[in-house]
Formats: sequence, C-alpha cells, structure tokens
Amino acid sequence: MKKILAAILASAMIAALTACGGTAPTAAETTTKAATTTTTAATTTTTTAATTTTAAETTTAAEPEEEPASANVYPDIEYMINMDSEIAEVIMLYGTQTDAVAEMNNDIQVEVYDRISAFEEAWSSDDEYPYWLNAFAYSFTDDVYIQIYNTYIEYPTYGYSGQLFGFVYDITNDNYVTLEETLDLNGTTKVDLEQEIADVYNSEYAPDYADTVDVKAFNYTYNGEYYVLSYLMELTVIHEQTLDEPHHMLWAYTPEFGELYELNRDQLFDPSTVDQYDPPLHGQEGSADSMSDPAEDYTGDSPAGHLSGRYFIDGDTAAASFEFSNSTTVDAYVGSGSYETSYSIGRFDDMEGTDDNGDTVYISCFNLFDENGDHAYIILAPQNVPDAFDLYTADEEFVATCQKAE
Repeated sequence: MKKILAAILASAMIAALTACGGTAPTAAETTTKAATTTTTAATTTTTTAATTTTAAETTTAAEPEEEPASANVYPDIEYMINMDSEIAEVIMLYGTQTDAVAEMNNDIQVEVYDRISAFEEAWSSDDEYPYWLNAFAYSFTDDVYIQIYNTYIEYPTYGYSGQLFGFVYDITNDNYVTLEETLDLNGTTKVDLEQEIADVYNSEYAPDYADTVDVKAFNYTYNGEYYVLSYLMELTVIHEQTLDEPHHMLWAYTPEFGELYELNRDQLFDPSTVDQYDPPLHGQEGSADSMSDPAEDYTGDSPAGHLSGRYFIDGDTAAASFEFSNSTTVDAYVGSGSYETSYSIGRFDDMEGTDDNGDTVYISCFNLFDENGDHAYIILAPQNVPDAFDLYTADEEFVATCQKAE
C-alpha cells in the first residue's frame, strides 16, 4: 500500500489539506473559489370555474371544492453553495404564504440562514480565515407533513458534532408544529424527556454516561400504519477512558421502542428517503457528496463506517495506537494502552490509484487536528474498513503503518 500512497500523495495532498480562504465570489468578480448558488422563486397557481353558454340556456359549471391554502405549500431550495471546502444549504417553504408558513420560514431564517450569512461574512472579509463550514439541509414531504432539518458545524473542531435544527409543518391543519407542542401532546416535558434519555444511555453504555442531553427537534416516520415519533438531540457524553474529554454527538430517541441511536453528522438520514432536489443537496441520492453507498462512493468529512476499532503502530501494542470510536474524533493511546489525547477528524478526499497487479484501488485521506486546532497528522487508508493505514505528519513525512487489532 505504501507504494500506491507515495505515488498519489504529492498530487492529491494539496487539495486534501487546503482549508477555505479568500473573498466570496460576486457577480462582478471572479475568485479562486468556484461556488454555485441556487435560489428558487415561489410559484402560485390560480384555478377559476369554467362557464359554458348555449343558445337555449346558460349553464355555469359547478365550482370545485376549494382546496385549503396549505395544500399549495411545498419545500424548495432557498440557498445552496458547494465549494471545495464549504457546503451550505437552506430549505424553506414555498407556495401559499399562510401565517404558519411565514412563522416557520422566519425560524429557519433566524436559526439557519442568518447563521450561515454571519459565517460567510467573516470568511469573505479575511483571506486567511482558518475555518470552513458544513451546513447540510434535508426535507421529507408526504400528504400530512413537511419536515425540514439542518445541521451546522464549523471546522476544524474538537470533540464536537455541530448544531441540529428541525422544523415541521402540518399540511392538513396549516400548523407550524413546535417541539413544545409535540412534547405536550405526548404528555411529557423537555426536562423529563431528557432525563429519560440520560437514563437509557447510562443503562446501555455504562460506564460511559450522558453529561448533557439537549433535545432539539422531532421527526415523524410513517411505518405504513401510523407515524412513529422520534426525538433528535445533541448529546454530550463522558467516556470512561477520557473523563476530561466530553464528546458532543448527535443522537435520536424513539420513546415507543425505547431505542437510542447515534446519528451521522455528515449524513443525518438515509439519502434514499429524503426529498430529491435538482441540483441535488449533499445528503440526497445523486449528490457527489452523498454517502448512499459507502463501499463504492464514500465521501464526507469523517470516517464513520469506514475506519473502526483500534489500530496499532507497526503492530507494536506497546508503542501507540489510534481508536476510532465515533464519527467525530479518534483517541490516541500510548504504552500498553494508556489514554493520551483525542484528535478531531477533518475533511478528506477520495483518491484513485493502481496496485502492483494493475487493479484500481481507492484511497481516502483524513486530516487529524489536535485540541488547539493545529493540523497534526494525515491518514491515508484504503476504503471499505481497511486492515491497515499509513500515518504521515502534517508535513507529509511518513510515520508508520498502523495495523488493525485482531
């Protein structure tokens, strides 16, 4: 593998290590950052009754039953920018602008759009701005609900999976459904629900424990008979081996089944189930960024579902090791297994190479950042949960080959 990695490192590493900088593109200038922006205008359809007249009589056709205003409400892309190191997406409600629609759009504007705008203003005013943004949007639409979700995270980051937002519109009742309303309808409060979630986590994952639980949104999934309610949250946990390093992650909880599970910050939902837009958003089928088939087309910002378990440097268990336990960080150990530190996982690129037999192989490049946000290591690894990867310094000097523990 080293031979393949050495051959592709020089040409591919520049793109993999470059964080965004420079000024934002405008209509009047061209910069080195190619950006695509999509704005969709609302459409309105008006239907009038038909009138038929004959010589003998005049007949007015019966007017059709009037559809509720909410029947003409639909989600669409409000804003979209996709660059080599920044993705920002906003979905809003279009069509008939009822009071409920306007209220939900206003919350999306404040919570998501304004947050993105503030970042881009800072980014465009500083050629050396050291951060880059991933703000992903998803939506689900059926005959009853329009559900819109957003994640927001600035890189590099350490032990942090970003912010989560959710917005639900009830089409049949023209109602913007809030989290508080949903909690009340289900006979609970935010405090009680968060305690219930903490208890479930502590029971299932002891000796790790939930430090803070912050329920942010909810989701309805139709199972063919009824809607199953799940709550989405930001969960900070303390791991037994990293008591001084809390990890912030995104999780979901389904009270009906008592199920608690971690979400992937880079692919919150199955891309085949979300609304499909053209051009495609990051998290839907057909997107160059979609992780719909990790085995064949894995792209994103973290090795979730890719690298897993513990890898020892040169197979020497007494030297050092890296353990990939979640989609946010990798923990480093020294000696016989003593915890040393954690690194946050930065962006990576997929690269294509050829092995000694002339067969095509695919390599993923990960960047690790220390707790100060400094670029510490580069990992080059074959795709599809490899048995080994090569470790480099941030200056592209080879360190060692890390073998996966048996």
